[in-house]
Amino acid sequence: MTTGTCLDNEALSSSGKAKKPISLAYQGLKVSTGVASLVTLPSAYSTAQAQDATATPLPELVVEGQAPKKKAAKPKKPSPAPVYEPAEVMPAPAVTNASEGGNSTFALTPASGNTSQAGTGIGRLPGTVQDVPKIVNVVPQQILEQQGIQSLERALQNVPGVTVAIGEGGPPNGDQFRIRGIEARGDIYTDGLRDFGIFTRDAFNYESVQVLKGPSSGTFGQGTAGGAINTQSKTARLDTFSSGAVSLGSGSLKRTTVDGNYQLNETSAIRINGMFQDDENPDRDLIESNRWGVAASLGLGLGTNTELVVNYFHQKEDRVPDYGIPGVLRPGSTVGQPLSEYGVPRSNFYGFDTDTDKTQVDALTAKFKHTFNPFFTVYNDTRVTGYDRTFAATQANCQRSGTVPTACSDSFFTTGDYNGVTRTGPSPYELDGWAFQNVTSAVAKFNTGVFRHELVAGVDYVRESNERQGYSYSPARPDGTIVDPSHASPFRWKLGTKRESDSRNLGLFVSDRLWLTPQLSVVGGVRWDDFEAETNNGGTITKTDNEMTNPNASVIWEPVPNQNLYFSWARAQSPQGSYITGERVSSSVLEPEEAETFEVGTKLNFLNGKLGFTGAIFKVTKDNAYGIDPDSGLINDSRGRGESYEIRGVELGVTGRVLPDVTIFGGYTYLDTQIVDNGQGEPNVGNQMWLVPEHAASLWATYDASDWLLRPAGLTGEWLWGAGVRYQSEIFLNSDNSLKVPSSFTFDAMTSYEFNNYKITLNGYNLTDELNYDQLWTSRAVPSKGRTFTVTGAVKF
Repeated sequence: MTTGTCLDNEALSSSGKAKKPISLAYQGLKVSTGVASLVTLPSAYSTAQAQDATATPLPELVVEGQAPKKKAAKPKKPSPAPVYEPAEVMPAPAVTNASEGGNSTFALTPASGNTSQAGTGIGRLPGTVQDVPKIVNVVPQQILEQQGIQSLERALQNVPGVTVAIGEGGPPNGDQFRIRGIEARGDIYTDGLRDFGIFTRDAFNYESVQVLKGPSSGTFGQGTAGGAINTQSKTARLDTFSSGAVSLGSGSLKRTTVDGNYQLNETSAIRINGMFQDDENPDRDLIESNRWGVAASLGLGLGTNTELVVNYFHQKEDRVPDYGIPGVLRPGSTVGQPLSEYGVPRSNFYGFDTDTDKTQVDALTAKFKHTFNPFFTVYNDTRVTGYDRTFAATQANCQRSGTVPTACSDSFFTTGDYNGVTRTGPSPYELDGWAFQNVTSAVAKFNTGVFRHELVAGVDYVRESNERQGYSYSPARPDGTIVDPSHASPFRWKLGTKRESDSRNLGLFVSDRLWLTPQLSVVGGVRWDDFEAETNNGGTITKTDNEMTNPNASVIWEPVPNQNLYFSWARAQSPQGSYITGERVSSSVLEPEEAETFEVGTKLNFLNGKLGFTGAIFKVTKDNAYGIDPDSGLINDSRGRGESYEIRGVELGVTGRVLPDVTIFGGYTYLDTQIVDNGQGEPNVGNQMWLVPEHAASLWATYDASDWLLRPAGLTGEWLWGAGVRYQSEIFLNSDNSLKVPSSFTFDAMTSYEFNNYKITLNGYNLTDELNYDQLWTSRAVPSKGRTFTVTGAVKF
């Protein structure tokens, strides 16, 4: 006979003590409830309980032999297992924009702003951000709306430790980020699945943006050496509402967004989001973009044991890519800076009027969840994506010889100009591709004796294929001047080499969280990947095949509810060919890049869960790092093939409501980096890593002034004020530390007034009009916008 015990809601008195056990019998099974079976770990699992409306105490499974065809005698009552006294559970803060499914995994944005209490939104990563033993930065819906954020790049400026590259690391331009100094090539996800394609990601369909720092192969697979960026989409939920907004701003910015959710019946709903934007950069010549997008979501069975959410996403854009202003070395100096630091207008664009970046992406996603019982849930997530791109861009070079001045730099500092700036860059191409991913996973919660488990296991399959038709310029692109570059294009595209790429990855993963006591738990996991990639470049075929095993382990101590200390270790690997949209399989044998991290941290909650604090110290090593030639897509020795890095750092964060009318969102990162092996001998060993600031900080605060300004005057509505600052120390642009951009400081502010169903918002950006740089690469940098303003009018129905 199989006997199980659990404690239902009615079995507890108001004091938390157990009432008389309840017994149920069916089909030869006897199930009884009682305190003895419950390894009640509210102190070890209270965060998830507070957020998860479906959480149910788990049964202890006791198996006893029984003759199958004989009537069973009344079994002897088993001896009670040791009992852990329940600790007081901290009330969970209210959650807004949460799924109506009742699963904390999908509760994304706490009303308090304390992002530690947010759900992960990923089935194979159960619980809340509080439960994940690593730093997880979340940019919630409130911040996206208050700051008027229009793109993923802009959202990530709120996350210290993330820098933006111009994008030449294989796929030129598009969204290219580094996490703790390590390139996040192909490590962008949406709703836990890979976000395929190369394009500038608009934020119109974002519920929140997450950055999971440190190697994350256990959850996401090959790659993710520095971490993973995961965006959460706006999906259908059980409610009916609609809204629209129109924004006008500096540089002839025009932007419109709409959002409508309609409840079809008690368990079904549909949601549609739309966006149109036309923008010109007021501080950069010729730089403009025009894009539009639509996202639809259908939810079936919401709030039931079986849920299916189907999402469709489409975005199309036509823009001019910006490769920035070249760096230059002043004679007698050892470190150069962009020309704009020496008086050249930051508006100067060194490309041509034929430079273009036209992209289109279509993605269909199905997310299925079935809860068999409170202890066992299965997830099946599938995505099919099609993407295409037409791209041509130009880069200017004035300093290409390390610490040796060139004719360009000598002439500029002597005469103030130079009529011989070389203009090269990646060759034009047309890209057409498709991708498929399916992740099937299960989460099981059970007890073995007095020990509680949370087991996650699954399989992940990814397939991607694309064709890239290359072109060349005929004749070659002409040189230009520093001060007044011409944009005329006396050349045409000439048909070049066609490249076909295909990759496949099969991953198996398992992890288990085991509570040794109500306060102490351990997590162990491993993921095995079999990755294959092939490139046919004009008839030359190269292949790679790698099997990788990436383990991870953590220890979590929760001395009181909603407070924890943790230690974690993880490893991640990234083989060549992982990102075939811009990377070509090399003909040489190259072992996968490998990263390893050790992290000790804490996640604390105060003010009844309304304010969260995170802190961590960590060490990251990365071996066999390589760069990609943006033109050929091959491994490029000159970009540090085989380099090894070491990063030691500290990260602090605070989010939530510090006073009834004041919320804050801030963080600080210190990164002490160095190159420990150049892969080619001693040069650059001991230098700082490139594209990594030593110090980075951001702080955003809002104050609801309604009670102070409106109520005394007898006015209704809500009047919100907000302001924030961002800071980064100087950043080296290359491994030999011969070029850098200076430290940057940005001050933004906003105010909004909401009354009835109407809202008007004024945002001001870079109000001190600093010369900063948003995107960086080895020899140049893209200047940020100067002082700009945006006004937005919104209505809700």
